[in-house]
Amino acid sequence: MRATRQMVILGIVAALLAACAPGGAGSTQPAAGSTQGLPPTSADQSGGSATQAAPTLGPAGGSSGGRDISSLDVCALLKQEDVAGALQTQIARPADRTDMGKTTHGCTYYFGSPNSATNDSYIVYVEEPSLTDAQIQMLTPEEMSHPVSGYGDVGYLITEMDGSQFRLEFLRKGDVGVEIIGSKADWVQTIGHVLVTKLAQ
Repeated sequence: MRATRQMVILGIVAALLAACAPGGAGSTQPAAGSTQGLPPTSADQSGGSATQAAPTLGPAGGSSGGRDISSLDVCALLKQEDVAGALQTQIARPADRTDMGKTTHGCTYYFGSPNSATNDSYIVYVEEPSLTDAQIQMLTPEEMSHPVSGYGDVGYLITEMDGSQFRLEFLRKGDVGVEIIGSKADWVQTIGHVLVTKLAQ
């Protein structure tokens, strides 16, 4: 799923970059940051203002105006011990960095009995906000039917097709975008809240 998501986002980013290319005098192509031609956000569709908590913005410096995450270590930012404590569970084995280039950084966490052959894994991606914004613009009406608050400007808890995984996706405009994937909806949301606290520090 993540590989497919990255392919789609790369296509969108490429299209946006092409739109920014000089088009000569009188060009009517929108700038990369323009929302012209994109579907409305959930707040636009409802006709009202968003009810989710406003984000605490991070320092500027990223290529899309958010914080500079080019060298972000998610495993260091969101320590496995802190996550395990919030979830009240054991650490099965050390977390792994799961970076995808300079614009998307991730960490995979493993929970359960250290002696068990199986354990629960949860992956957290932190990326430039423009990437998450592009992904949110492509969500289906069904995926947008479960908005969540308390994470940033907009967020959704999405049940994956087979029903065995949940994906929390939220955007903190001008700061970062986040995606958290795992098998328990409440754990995914708890991890999200811990991460928001860390991002605000």
